[in-house]
Amino acid sequence: MKKKNESIKASEPQPGRLSPAETAAFASAGLPSEEALFSCVGDMDEELNFCSTRLWFTPEELVVVIGKESLEHKKSKKRFEPEFLLERYLIFDLKDVQKLKVERFVSSGRLILEGEKGVLYAIGFTMSCLEDFDRFSKAFESYKSKGEIDLPKEDARGKGRCKTCGAPCDKDKEYCEKHMKKSATAVRLFGFFGGYVPQVVVILIVMLLGAAITVFIPQISTRQLFDDVLSDAVGTGSAKALAAVGTLVLSILGIRVLNTAFSSFRQYIQGSIMPSVIYDMKVKIFKAMQRLSVGFYTSKQTGSLMDRVMRDANNIYWFFVDGITGIITETATVVGVLIVMFLMNARLSLLILILSPVVFALLFLGEKLFRNMHH
Repeated sequence: MKKKNESIKASEPQPGRLSPAETAAFASAGLPSEEALFSCVGDMDEELNFCSTRLWFTPEELVVVIGKESLEHKKSKKRFEPEFLLERYLIFDLKDVQKLKVERFVSSGRLILEGEKGVLYAIGFTMSCLEDFDRFSKAFESYKSKGEIDLPKEDARGKGRCKTCGAPCDKDKEYCEKHMKKSATAVRLFGFFGGYVPQVVVILIVMLLGAAITVFIPQISTRQLFDDVLSDAVGTGSAKALAAVGTLVLSILGIRVLNTAFSSFRQYIQGSIMPSVIYDMKVKIFKAMQRLSVGFYTSKQTGSLMDRVMRDANNIYWFFVDGITGIITETATVVGVLIVMFLMNARLSLLILILSPVVFALLFLGEKLFRNMHH
């Protein structure tokens, strides 16, 4: 066993491949990484302690690297980058390793290196790495028996490649999660509302009416107060001024009550259809899970599957209850405010719009700054 402390930039590699930065760094540390045929990433050592590991094999050797990952602040780039601290490594002659065996436990597993006289070494991993280690062992077995890595098509991760970047993706999808068309996902989600078209139309109308009332309130509360009440009250009697103030207060109160009524009516309709939509969604997920193989369930944790059915569906529920309604309402409000602004004073409104890109640029830069500070 050899030990060496060295910091390595830990960029995310492609499945089965070391990243270029790691390949160069491992090579500079004296490790045979440039000829790596297949690799995988783990998260435990031989004593099942959490850490960061890299495994790969070359035509001559099998290498196990154990270390830790941390976030290092790069002042020159004003952001954080992951760093891999190499602590120790083991190198086995490929001729001495006869077989790789994957053992599965409840929440973890082990990759066992077997030789002619028994077990040479065993390294642990959590169930999240099970697929990687399973593919690594099969790639090793294929290379030992055939002299080349020939994984079965059904065993290849993702069973497909993204048309944009070539990253793995599901066999029934053309793009990975990063390049997947968000519009296609939105269309699929809105498809669950196909049986509730009248209710959805009513909700949209009520939301637009609520946005119109929101735009109209300042015309009553502010403009009428200064233009019609305070200005006319200078030369009039106190009784007339008091009546004007009373009319203004009642108008504002009436508009607020009407806005609350629209909001309550919208929430009532949403509450009547959203549980049914979420129910249909969960049933569809459950039916899809019934078509999956036994091997799929042995490589997944029960909690993650339950989380997919329960929490993800609930997140979609709150997106439609709070998210999409807020987007529509706020968009309609902004459009209405702009229309009112241009009707009141077109030149002043145009000046505000000219300055708005500066505000958006500051918000964009501030978002990046606070995101780095958050990390």
